[in-house]
Amino acid sequence: MSPMLKKFKRLVTKVLYSESEQVVEFNSRTDEVEGIHYLICRAIVPDIPEMLAIEKSVYEGNTPWDFETFKAELSKRKTTLYLVARYEDELVGFAGVDFKRANGEAHITNVAVAPKHQNRGLGSKLLRVLIESARKQECQNIVLEVKASNDNAQKVYQDLGFKILNRKKNYYTEEQEDALTMRLDLVPAMGRG
Repeated sequence: MSPMLKKFKRLVTKVLYSESEQVVEFNSRTDEVEGIHYLICRAIVPDIPEMLAIEKSVYEGNTPWDFETFKAELSKRKTTLYLVARYEDELVGFAGVDFKRANGEAHITNVAVAPKHQNRGLGSKLLRVLIESARKQECQNIVLEVKASNDNAQKVYQDLGFKILNRKKNYYTEEQEDALTMRLDLVPAMGRG
């Protein structure tokens, strides 16, 4: 990320969020995925137009979430964490998690990677970072919904240890498509040696 963009993000964050507000902590970092270095940092409101552009490219011209929905989610800094991945100052992926669920359950709300950066492990990397954060938040498990027809995403989730819990009929109302609910247990079962 360019120095000017870093400075702008710090300023926006300072203006939008008071210094004393307790938030889910996340320190920006650079991670290598298949030889490519990505900057992974907390999403902020100025990132939303790029997030919407990725949604549009991934969801066949649609944007399941609009600007205001993303803005509302990003404002919940005490209970959510939204990350963006940048490559050479271009936002190429994002993912979000909500930690404020009943019974210590975290919920992956969103994962999207720009088409030219798909199938390289970036989505898995973002998910691993969110899983790591859920553990730090002392969550018991983490759940998500995925389209029943999205075999590629299901494989990614299964490779990370997620298991199918159930099927939700017509969860995706516009497409009239079912969703599979998947869960990853973050706390080992007691009594196993």
